[in-house]
Amino acid sequence: MLPRNLLFIPALKAKDYSQNLNRYNLDGIIYDLEDSISFSHKKLARETLRSYLKENTPHNNIFIRINSVKDTNYDSDWQLVLEVKPNGILLPKVETLEDIQDVEKKIKDYKKLNGKDLSLFVAIETLRGYYNREEILGEAEKIDLFAVGYEDMSYSLGIDRPELFAPNPLNQILLNCIISAKMHNVPMIDAVSRKFKSTDLDALRKETEYGKSVGLFGKVAIHPNQINIINEVYRIDRLVDKSKQKIREFQKKDGISVIVNENGEMEDVPSLKLASERIEKIERLLKIT
Repeated sequence: MLPRNLLFIPALKAKDYSQNLNRYNLDGIIYDLEDSISFSHKKLARETLRSYLKENTPHNNIFIRINSVKDTNYDSDWQLVLEVKPNGILLPKVETLEDIQDVEKKIKDYKKLNGKDLSLFVAIETLRGYYNREEILGEAEKIDLFAVGYEDMSYSLGIDRPELFAPNPLNQILLNCIISAKMHNVPMIDAVSRKFKSTDLDALRKETEYGKSVGLFGKVAIHPNQINIINEVYRIDRLVDKSKQKIREFQKKDGISVIVNENGEMEDVPSLKLASERIEKIERLLKIT
């Protein structure tokens, strides 16, 4: 099942967030051991998350963002994954196919040991990773989710993080990664927005709607305030209804594969194919009929 939203929670704050999680319509949680945790607190973060998840099941779709394969905490993070058995891991700062292959081997061993799979969410966050994206996305055996990390990618570009929907290098990287992901049939989700205050929610909606318009299927959140807007923008029932209505319009035409849409524009066969494929994909991946 592809998530509309995934909420980042710093591992050190796992217990603090636990009492309010049921208030939000979450599709999943990512407990973070990486960028939200200072180097001096990595061990404490693992111990805190280990203790919490051994006593609690806050959601039925739990990811852990471990540290990158080049980080000294990588092996210790994997040991935690083996102990608490989440549904998946988020592997950050992937730069080469070899980074993925090391994780794929560990996931295969995990499956043999536990009798269940582990989903792999991959983030490309550096120019080197971006440069190698075709090999990473095309030759890796297992990538279940993919995202571009906007904060680290902006740092890699040497720029302040810009607005995604404006012409800029980060936007160009995003669009090229979307094309690559679709070429290799890898589901791609939108990364986090900085906008979370009540005064910023219109800007969050604009960014989220832009992501949907360019082909992303959901968005990662860093604050519960963001969840409702993400869910509203990515309402699957609306997409299904709109696609079915478009198919019905085409079916009304007797031998003519052209319709006039609600905006007074002409559409032909590619629009029919897209509507049909969207419904098929939703039914297959999200189990919606």
